[in-house]
Amino acid sequence: MKYQIAIFASLCVWPQRTATQGPGAGVVTAAVGQTVTLTAPVTAGILAFAWHRGTVVTNRQLILSYLLLDPTLTTGPEFTGRENLSSDGTLDIRDLRTSDSGIYTVSMTSNTAAIRTGNQQLRVYEPVTKPTVKYVSPQLVENRCPVEITCDTPSMPVTILWSFNGSPTLPGNIILSADNRTLTISNVPRDDSGIYQCVALNPVSISTSDPQTLTVICSACPIPGSCWQTTLGVACGVLLGAAIIVAGVAVHYERRLKQKGTSKDENLYQNASVIKNPDTQVENMRKGRNGQSASQDSAADSTYMDLKHADLSIYEPIRRP
Repeated sequence: MKYQIAIFASLCVWPQRTATQGPGAGVVTAAVGQTVTLTAPVTAGILAFAWHRGTVVTNRQLILSYLLLDPTLTTGPEFTGRENLSSDGTLDIRDLRTSDSGIYTVSMTSNTAAIRTGNQQLRVYEPVTKPTVKYVSPQLVENRCPVEITCDTPSMPVTILWSFNGSPTLPGNIILSADNRTLTISNVPRDDSGIYQCVALNPVSISTSDPQTLTVICSACPIPGSCWQTTLGVACGVLLGAAIIVAGVAVHYERRLKQKGTSKDENLYQNASVIKNPDTQVENMRKGRNGQSASQDSAADSTYMDLKHADLSIYEPIRRP
């Protein structure tokens, strides 16, 4: 019984040390949500196993320990409830998360009280999201501006591969970015027309984008223009079009104003009354009594002068025949 206690004490309170690469050293890859098993490099003659998180073997990094003489599990600060330690020293971690990635160290105490260590590196990856090929326009003019094609995926980290018309061999004038996510085609010759696809992969999954067709049309101009010339031409065309539209609107508005002014002048005379026998009325206005003009009579006489018969009296007696 004293021997068992001594062994257990040696598992929990030995001095701090850094684990060395042992026979079980290596890299284990797994996907999120899966279960992974980490194995002890030595099992023969081992009385106790203890797994730690990281490279330093201390009680603060302890996940689980197992004593074979008294089969019990002891949990440590790094235990999450998803780990299980078997009698052969294998550590199972279920429902993996990316935060579980790192180095795991196992310490083994033999029946001679010798302590051996070994470690394994665990890398947990998310399944790759399907990538998408993106570019500015599916139709380009030959020998004009360079074009960039991007393989877009939120997955990290991933390896990006490209294919052109189903072949991994790309045209010679293509430049790839450092992470392979963007390829640049300079001057875009017609030979670069075709189907582009990208593949995103990591150690646990792979996904391929939908095919995207890039069409390069023949340039209408014998001398290809540069990018800034093309941009300047488009800007000038837009400004010229806007100026033409503004001028057209101004001319139309001016015509409308002229039409409205003419119609108002005509209305001034539409409702004028027609003067009957204008010659007679004008003559009467000009002639007054004794041959004087109407303007002179109006100055001397009242506006409402009485009608007078110069030679005939209204009250002359009636003569009998």
